[in-house]
Amino acid sequence: MKPKPEPLVNIEMCLLAHHEFKILSDKVSYYKALIRERMKFIRHPDITPKEPEPPGEKPDKPSPPERRILNYIPLVTRRKKLEYEKACEEYNHRLKEYYIAYKEYEKACDRYKEALQRWETDREALLTQSQEDIKLARKNLKKASRLLKMYLEVIENSQIHPAYRQPETLEKFKSYLETGRASTVQECINLYETEITWQQLRGSQERMENQLTATIHFIQNDLTRATAQVACIEDASVAPKQGNNDSPILAKLIIRSRGKAPPSVPEFGVNRISHPPKNLIASLRYRVLRLPPL
Repeated sequence: MKPKPEPLVNIEMCLLAHHEFKILSDKVSYYKALIRERMKFIRHPDITPKEPEPPGEKPDKPSPPERRILNYIPLVTRRKKLEYEKACEEYNHRLKEYYIAYKEYEKACDRYKEALQRWETDREALLTQSQEDIKLARKNLKKASRLLKMYLEVIENSQIHPAYRQPETLEKFKSYLETGRASTVQECINLYETEITWQQLRGSQERMENQLTATIHFIQNDLTRATAQVACIEDASVAPKQGNNDSPILAKLIIRSRGKAPPSVPEFGVNRISHPPKNLIASLRYRVLRLPPL
């Protein structure tokens, strides 16, 4: 069997030390909490069992609908009846819960009475047991402290730089060595830094692409609105040249697009004859011919 390379062995030892360090830290927290609770009981020997708490108040039964003139209307009667039935269902449900809680309270009271009767004997046994638990917990704390110090020395004395001793980073280094991508710790560090750099660049590129996409979207919307406004202005300016009748709606659009209001000009009603009738022209010609010579 081919022996493992030294960098891989060192990394595996660091990972194992991290794992055991976490387990021992949880045990140390448990032993400290156990000692605190046992010391509370030892410092207050006159303590007694806690009396059980009674259940809440019994729910009140809903009252039936009152007899009023409006209650004899069919719609009102039906609505009141449905509300009363729903209130009765809720009352029955709460009443069952109350009875169940009350039965549990009665059982707890019986256990409380039995505990009070033998409390003198049980208190001495609990005091003795608490003292033994404290001694055992302190012994385990000392042992755990020595092991924690040992595992911490393993991590600190490893060949890996302190900046790369986290369990997640060590797992990546282990995968580099097992897959053959690296053969030394320095190569693992270089690969790790390269991956981190590429991840940062990829994240920056994605952010820039998102910003560029949003900018293009806004520009396209502005361009669409501007194109529509320009087309409207061109149509408004071309329409009078083609001999079409002036439209008040079109004039308003032109005014809004230019942003200026025209000066107020008084309007005069003038009747114009674009094409005079033929009879009028013949009459004028006859009158001109009958005029005497000068």
